[in-house]
Amino acid sequence: MSKTITIIGSGNVATQLSLAFYSEGFDVVQVISRTLKNAKKLATYFQAKATTDFKELIISDIILIAVNDDCIVEVVEKIFQHKPNPYELKPLILHTSGTCSSAILKHKNWDSGVFYPLQTIKKTQIIDFREVPIIYFSDSKNTLNNIKKIAKSISDKVIVMNDEQRTALHVAAVFTNNFTNHMVAIAQDICEKEKINFKLLQPLLIETFEKLKTQRAKDVQTGPARRKDKVTIARHLEYVKRMQKEAIYSNVTGSILDFYKSL
Repeated sequence: MSKTITIIGSGNVATQLSLAFYSEGFDVVQVISRTLKNAKKLATYFQAKATTDFKELIISDIILIAVNDDCIVEVVEKIFQHKPNPYELKPLILHTSGTCSSAILKHKNWDSGVFYPLQTIKKTQIIDFREVPIIYFSDSKNTLNNIKKIAKSISDKVIVMNDEQRTALHVAAVFTNNFTNHMVAIAQDICEKEKINFKLLQPLLIETFEKLKTQRAKDVQTGPARRKDKVTIARHLEYVKRMQKEAIYSNVTGSILDFYKSL
């Protein structure tokens, strides 16, 4: 599939997606970023043009907006302000957000939609995008089919979801990844404070996620809150007070108690 792409952004998602597209034969023609140094660094991989100026925007087959959610509206305004679309050109403009509405990309002459990779992404990672779910959406049937083909060019896991479903999925992803990682970070701090080797907890962490491959999380929950072990919970609270983690321990414990109240 030979298509031209303009990448807007130079961060983690922009970098990894542009590399994935490039490896599948797409022609990355331009990188636009807030910082010229970052734009040039990414553009070097593709011998593409680099700029910070939306007046220089190249109208390619695909314009991919891969920036922070709070910057998307500003970017869209700059695109439409500085580069009104000639009628003979009809690019596909996409954003990669898990929560922003697809409607913010609406333009009377352009096709638009969502292209959201469901994965935690860093520039320095080696990512096999074939295993990364791509969540896509457009309110146009023809555009929807086009985005699906583009997504399938880099991923074997392509799922259509509307804006509401995608937002729900993003919330679930935050609980699954971000909150879980933060809990482990707290555990590491506790171990470091007490001069305990965190590797002692790694088999427990691995076993927790192995169970989730075949069982529902609510069916394998363990621990003092699940057992309604008030004595142990009280001892834990005395300990976490010293680390100023009493609130998070109390809130999570309370959530588990409420979740299993009827059991």
